[in-house]
Amino acid sequence: MTSTYEKLDVTNGDLTDLICDIQLIKDNKELIHIWNAVRNQWEFNLKRELSKFYCGQDVECKFRDGNYYPAIVEKINKKTVGIKVSLPYDRVKKYNVSPRYLRAN
Repeated sequence: MTSTYEKLDVTNGDLTDLICDIQLIKDNKELIHIWNAVRNQWEFNLKRELSKFYCGQDVECKFRDGNYYPAIVEKINKKTVGIKVSLPYDRVKKYNVSPRYLRAN
């Protein structure tokens, strides 16, 4: 599998040169093209991540303590997934979370 960094052809596997090039752009009329491209790619990636889930699906959600707790997908929102946490997590039972904190069972 080819990494994003290889596709971007950046040196040493980081985005430093790309970021430096962007920082050289001083005209906001030119910079808006990069802004729009990043925003559009962000939205595309988010939709791709959200499409991996469906209502009623058993998932595990990673919480701040680093542990994964079982949950059920209740709703797919525009930017988050609505879940209901099962036992043993004893705090609030319903959350809206980013898909990056979920993994399918």
